[in-house]
Amino acid sequence: MKNLRVLFALLIAGGICLFTAAAAGAGTIASPQGNPYVVATDAHGVPIPFTIRVSGFQPGSIVYVEQCDGRPTSAANWSPTRDCDIGTSPAGAITDAKGNATFQANDRNHAFHPFSGPGPETLFNCLSPKAASPKNGSADYRQCQIRAASTNAEGTADQAFLPIVFGSTGGGHHSGSSSGTVVIVVALIALAVALVAGMVLARRRRASVSTG
Repeated sequence: MKNLRVLFALLIAGGICLFTAAAAGAGTIASPQGNPYVVATDAHGVPIPFTIRVSGFQPGSIVYVEQCDGRPTSAANWSPTRDCDIGTSPAGAITDAKGNATFQANDRNHAFHPFSGPGPETLFNCLSPKAASPKNGSADYRQCQIRAASTNAEGTADQAFLPIVFGSTGGGHHSGSSSGTVVIVVALIALAVALVAGMVLARRRRASVSTG
């Protein structure tokens, strides 16, 4: 019984560590905010760069931002190399001791430049509600997303999204999934299963001793 108690204590401690680590690694886009965020444009309809602030990432790590299409991360074959345009990604920013980083709009190296119309890599088109399709063979999206993550190469547990539109507040919603939340839920489920298994084992041992 003493060993079982020790096991339970270790499982609980491990669960707390997993929860803390997952929560710390779940990134967010702190600003701008909006659901969706309306990107300002100039007199020619060209999107104006804006400052992006992220939080919740690993301290001292590098974070990247880029523009993605409107597909949710739960969609079949979703991938940042397919659904995001790396041509919009400025130099990565190093997070501070609290996991925060800023991409200033006036920073030559870190400024994020959103696009309206075909993207730099021509993977998809992000269009305002009334804009005509360029009919270039790429998919059209009236709502796109900004993605912040520790890498542009693959989906990550810390990735965060902000839906954006051009020229209208629309009625959009955040189509991306929160991977950080998924990690936390999975960790808690694993902990619960381990605890239940331990309790069943303890009961069986007690029953065996009482009938022995």
